[in-house]
Parts: sequence; C-alpha cells; structure tokens
Amino acid sequence: MVCVPNGKDSIWLECTSQTVSPGYMGSFTGNREALLVSEGGSTIVHTPVYRKEDNLQIRHIKAAIDNNGKLTAKVSTTTSGLQQDDLHSLIHNSSPDEQKKRLQRIFTLSNYDEVPAFTYLESRESALPSVNETLELVANDYASITGKRLFIRPNIVSTYTSKLAETEKERTISYILMLLLIGIQ
Repeated sequence: MVCVPNGKDSIWLECTSQTVSPGYMGSFTGNREALLVSEGGSTIVHTPVYRKEDNLQIRHIKAAIDNNGKLTAKVSTTTSGLQQDDLHSLIHNSSPDEQKKRLQRIFTLSNYDEVPAFTYLESRESALPSVNETLELVANDYASITGKRLFIRPNIVSTYTSKLAETEKERTISYILMLLLIGIQ
C-alpha cells in the first residue's frame, strides 16, 4: 500500500492491483496498523476502517410462480464496501463461463434449472466501490402445491451458512415476519 498525503485526509493506493479503486483498502489491508514513512520520520498509523454502514448488500427480487410451481425471478443485488470484494475479484479474474458456474453453485433452490442472463456493473464514483449484480433465474417445481395450498421457501437466493447469535436470529426472524405480513396485506 502507498499513502499519498493530502492535507488532513490521505489517499491510500493498492499497489498490487490494477483494478481496485484508489482510496479503497479492502479486507486484507483495511483496519490495520501501518508504518508511514516520510522525510520527517516515521509513525504508526491506522488504515481506514469500514463500518457496517459501508458494507451493504441490498437485494431486490421480482419473482413469479406459475400453476405448476415453476419459479421465474429477476434479482438485482447491490453490494458495497467489503461486501463487494468477492464480486470485484470474480469480475476481474473469471471468464463469463466461470461466473455462470459460480451462480449455478450458489443457489440453494431445489430443481434449480438455469440462469438465462446475468450482468455485473461496477461503480467507482467514490472511494467506497460498489457492484450491481443483475440476474434472471428459473427453477422448476420450486413451489409444492397441495390442494389449495402453495408451499414455498421465501429466501430464494441466499441462506445463512453459519449459526446466528440469538439476538441476531431474533432480529432476522422478526424482519422476515414483517416482510411476510407486508406481502399479505
């Protein structure tokens, strides 16, 4: 990393990557102690910290289920800060075929069929980069139909792979219930 002095605010540059936004540190070099060397001597400084407000994943899904339980969905996900690190790497280090294979691996849908279309758009307008991922997906037999009842799993795109702390679990369950109630009205 190189630090470019700029008055009270310095600009950090990632010297080993040609694709990382100027001023962005990432998870490997952000929130660390660093040695800053200048003509006047050296000092230990702390590299920028990315707060929870900086590291977002915002997802919008528009989905439809037909009479046979087939799901078609359009998904738009915007990630920023540390949340976009993996997608940034995927965009710059993987072919479109490898990107599609990743999408086919990450969904936990039963009877998942295909991703007919997907795109990635990076935004580097600020020191905090973001990536917008848009995709379409199709899953046959997503919903189980029994008589007049339709059974679905609401979280069609991602699931937690680690156990949540009790307070986080309660907050997540409350949020999901709130979303379901809004959808019912």
